[in-house]
Amino acid sequence: MYYCRYCGKEVTRGNDVCPECSHFMSRKIERPSREEFKNLIRNNSFVSVGKMFGVSDAAIRKWCDSYKLPRKVSDIKKISDKDWENI
Repeated sequence: MYYCRYCGKEVTRGNDVCPECSHFMSRKIERPSREEFKNLIRNNSFVSVGKMFGVSDAAIRKWCDSYKLPRKVSDIKKISDKDWENI
């Protein structure tokens, strides 16, 4: 039996990491936490947030998708502050 060196899941022979861990290892930029990211996109444009992390605004939209947050600025602005905390 072979196991992922990061999470311990069983992997096939010849692999030392599972597909999930491999996906996270291939990221070039360390992403902020979900709460930090929520505050950033609520108070800044996608372009300025992208510049903070050295990525494009399209990457920021993809991060929104992965964090299950709205990806349109107009949708973000429509949400009240109280509802935004609960997202």
